Amino acid sequence: MNSLEARTSPSPSPTAPWLLRCALTTAAGETSETFEVVASEISMEPTIHHGDTLFVSKDVELVAGRVVVAIRNDQWIVKRLASRDGALVLRSDDVEADVALEDVTVQGVVVQLQRTI
Repeated sequence: MNSLEARTSPSPSPTAPWLLRCALTTAAGETSETFEVVASEISMEPTIHHGDTLFVSKDVELVAGRVVVAIRNDQWIVKRLASRDGALVLRSDDVEADVALEDVTVQGVVVQLQRTI
């Protein structure tokens, strides 16, 4: 399972030590909330690797194929949205083990990733 690794933040939150940065931006009169996290573990390889920084938006529609950051059983996870029998589920890129969307709290959609090579 992909989880999120703790990183030093300019103002780390005790409830979200993995949070690198959180921002509210306004463009064309609309406010957007985004945050950055660091992936750990390998269940989303080859797409997302351990140590990748994920830029996550709370304002993007949940659509099959997109990658999301969610909370399941008090653990932060990164999974891809997939369609199964007409419903959205979460799935790792390296295994076909589905998690029902009802079993998680989606925090946002990954809109960009940064990798150090």
